[in-house]
Amino acid sequence: MTPRVHIEFSSGSSMAAIVRRGPSKWVRLLAWNTADDTITPGSWFHGRIYEDRCSVSPDGTLFAYFATKYVGPKSRGVDYAWTAISKLPWLTALALWPQDDTYGGRAKFVDNQTLIIDILHWEPLTTNDKLPKGFSVLPRKFGKRAPEQHLPPTPQSTASFDGSQGFDQNGRSFQYEDGRLVRKGRLIVDLGEMLPILNDHPMSRTLGNAFLSTKSFEQLVTMAIPRLSALLPGVPRRREQETILSLVIGH
Repeated sequence: MTPRVHIEFSSGSSMAAIVRRGPSKWVRLLAWNTADDTITPGSWFHGRIYEDRCSVSPDGTLFAYFATKYVGPKSRGVDYAWTAISKLPWLTALALWPQDDTYGGRAKFVDNQTLIIDILHWEPLTTNDKLPKGFSVLPRKFGKRAPEQHLPPTPQSTASFDGSQGFDQNGRSFQYEDGRLVRKGRLIVDLGEMLPILNDHPMSRTLGNAFLSTKSFEQLVTMAIPRLSALLPGVPRRREQETILSLVIGH
């Protein structure tokens, strides 16, 4: 199955965040420099990132996202959902704001040091974390009784992506087909052949990342694939791996 992909572009640089979904209930974040088409793989996450409520800072260094976690322990005051900022392409929260529901949570950068977060008008926007120096957050309250607010505008990138094709910040076209991101027939990154592992980079250790080490997961797949192949002849290798993974994590 081709993974679903959302691309969030920076409005002031050539950086973009690729949010890749799949296998079931797993997400991976990658950084894409559209100027030279270099890809930096980042965190895996077992949960949901709401793609339409994310943004990349104008300089392309920070990623703001709204997420919920399906399984495992939670920390830092999170009970169900949260909005956070991290260093692209990692999901470790430099600061996070717990949310009681999924009605709000959208995060949009005004500039490199100002973020607007949507919340229901009766809910507080609080964090126990120390914000990066000079960073500020503004709540955008909504609902029938929300007060009138005059908030600064959030810049929009000129780039676009409709799920199968798009244009980067410099107006150059690209395509996404069969799990592959390509430009004029040249492969940028193959997003199809990826499976969750616990990233070795310390910045990847955050709420909800994969819980198997790379070595342990590879050993598990190596042992299980021959047995599964005997039961399901003719099934493509990647589908076999995703089937095994779904059995391992119980989904």
